[in-house]
Amino acid sequence: MYCISMNINIFFITLLTMILSSCSTAPESSKAASHTDSVIYIEHFGNGNMEKELIKKEGDTMLYKEYSVNGNKSKEFIMYNGSASDELYTGCITTFYDNENNNIKIIKNVVNGLQQGEEIRYYENGRINHKGYNYKGKKDGLWVWYYENGKKWSEVYYSNDTPFGQRKKYYRNGLLKSIQLLSYDNKVIYWRNLDSMSGRITEEKGIPFMAAGRKRPFYVGDTVTNIITMAYLPGWNVSVKLEQVLNNKRIIIKSVNSVKDFIDEDYGKELTIKVPASDPGKYLWELNISVYDSQNNTHFSDIKPFSFMVK
Repeated sequence: MYCISMNINIFFITLLTMILSSCSTAPESSKAASHTDSVIYIEHFGNGNMEKELIKKEGDTMLYKEYSVNGNKSKEFIMYNGSASDELYTGCITTFYDNENNNIKIIKNVVNGLQQGEEIRYYENGRINHKGYNYKGKKDGLWVWYYENGKKWSEVYYSNDTPFGQRKKYYRNGLLKSIQLLSYDNKVIYWRNLDSMSGRITEEKGIPFMAAGRKRPFYVGDTVTNIITMAYLPGWNVSVKLEQVLNNKRIIIKSVNSVKDFIDEDYGKELTIKVPASDPGKYLWELNISVYDSQNNTHFSDIKPFSFMVK
């Protein structure tokens, strides 16, 4: 796994710039030795303990380390390529706790100067605090947070640094605390809060599903797509019926009576409906969505209209 961090101090940038410049003018004998690790810079605290260390490894790889005053390693940065002066580097950074075991605190990845790839943060006891993925400096994908006891605390999916879809939170005992459904613009359109012991509903509001489609003119032969996203809990029965109105004629073009037809995504359950536009005219789609929670005897239903033109 290669890791990274966005925060390199000014000292390190200046230092690497000077070293890389000196390497470019080094004698041939020095360049020939670049395939073996060599310590090219060391700085110490007043007590004699090492404070900073820069190692040139094979090829263009540089390894930079920082230490606390008592000798524990506090940061380790590997730069695989790029120039530190313009921060278009690719590498991995690890930070450490200043404790007896010198446990890892954070592992991050950077590609071309932007945080990218997996990020993991640990508690001082060595257990994971949170983990998730970044893409071009922004959260992207599933992020999960944990309690110090190792049990899951929260999970939510990110798209372009914005949470989306279902967000779940848990009590320390592992039971579900709440479930929410977030829209693309990060609005809470549904939530359910649960009791910490019985798991029964204490508060509930909204509808646990949403539908989205492209609102633009279509042409005969185009495929019209509508996507249903829902928060889901075990024991829920789901049915979907799509009706189409065209030229005052109403027909059923899609009927789903089981959650098995939905796809499991990190952000919830998803159903994609695709229908070819066969005739010109003004279309009206009506999505009749129904969810029954058999465990709590609650029912949700809604009609989502979707109109569009076919030329």
